[in-house]
Amino acid sequence: MTDLATIFLEKTRTQAFVQTGDVLLSNRGIFRSAVYEGDHRNLIAASSLYIIRIRNTQKVLPHYLAVYLNSSIGQSALESMNLGTLIKSLTKRSLIELSVPLPPIATQQTIIDIHRNYETRAALYERKSSLEQIIATQTIASLLSH
Repeated sequence: MTDLATIFLEKTRTQAFVQTGDVLLSNRGIFRSAVYEGDHRNLIAASSLYIIRIRNTQKVLPHYLAVYLNSSIGQSALESMNLGTLIKSLTKRSLIELSVPLPPIATQQTIIDIHRNYETRAALYERKSSLEQIIATQTIASLLSH
C-alpha cells in the first residue's frame, strides 16, 4: 500500500486504529468484510468501516468471521439489520447483537481453507480467460493483416 495518505498525529484519542488481524466491515452500502494483514502503524479506518477486534482467537478466527460475514448466510443476517432505505446502513448496536455460529477451530480453519482455495482457483480462471482472449484477439488481428 504505497498510496496511503500520510498525516502527522500529535495526540489522538480515536479507537479507529487498525491492527493486524482486525476484521473490517463496511457499514454502509454493500456490507463486505476483510481481515487487515498489514503492518502499518497509526493506520486509521474510515468512518464507513467497523473494526471488529477478536480478543479470543481460541474461539473464533478472524478469517472465519470475515468469510461468514461475506457468505450468503452472513449477508442475509446483515441485511436484516439494515436501517437505510436509499443507502443501506448498519448500526454498531445491531452488529453487537449479531449471532455468529462458532464451529470448532478446526472446522473454522477448514472453512477458511475452502474459501482461499476457491478464491485462488477463481483468480486463476479469470487470468486464464484473460490470456485466452488476448491470444484470440492477437490471432485474429494477425490473420486479418495478412
